[in-house]
Amino acid sequence: MESSNSIDFLNLLIGILLIVGTILYLIYTKKDIEKDKDYNYWIMSYDINIIFGTLVFLVIGIIMVYRELSKIQFAVCLIVSMSIVSCAQDKSCHELKYGVFEIYENDEKVGLIYRKDNFQLEDYLNGKKLKPTRLKEKDCLFYINSIEVKQSLDTVTMLVSYDKIKKNHYTFLAKPKYLDLDYKYEGEIKKVDNDIGSDILRLFEELENKSANTPK
Repeated sequence: MESSNSIDFLNLLIGILLIVGTILYLIYTKKDIEKDKDYNYWIMSYDINIIFGTLVFLVIGIIMVYRELSKIQFAVCLIVSMSIVSCAQDKSCHELKYGVFEIYENDEKVGLIYRKDNFQLEDYLNGKKLKPTRLKEKDCLFYINSIEVKQSLDTVTMLVSYDKIKKNHYTFLAKPKYLDLDYKYEGEIKKVDNDIGSDILRLFEELENKSANTPK
């Protein structure tokens, strides 16, 4: 009888910890996205797998509070939900949508880029001024178009894919999207700041105003 009571108490304790942990995880993730200034996207930025994985944690917690769950069932559910959340975090790319980033080629820094909403400003070390481009993101793939056309490559839509190395650090591969060109651009990108300077923000505002006033 005492053994049964001990198991019930342990299930209750683990269940409560899982419920509280799940809620705290969602709150922490929301705050992390807000730091990236993605206020409009925090709900959408939750990958469906993250939502599903955390819901599994929550359900396990509720089940353990109200009924006994065998150790094997608990272990299987826990491993599956942790795997789902882990994979989802690797695929999440909200941190790439806003902020200041360093670009590297062959482990050598070649410039900075600034991202805000649907625009990107590129500041290469060998360049004379910032290069503005348009951004469109879908399923963690970024479509990039130059706004100022100075060479033939500027007319090409580039599709950029990313592989996460660790938090705020990715490798990238850029290729022409709609043309069969033998061209690719590879490197690494590191997010170095969530805050964009006021002078750069003014440039973004000018781009947004110009875009809003351009006939479609």
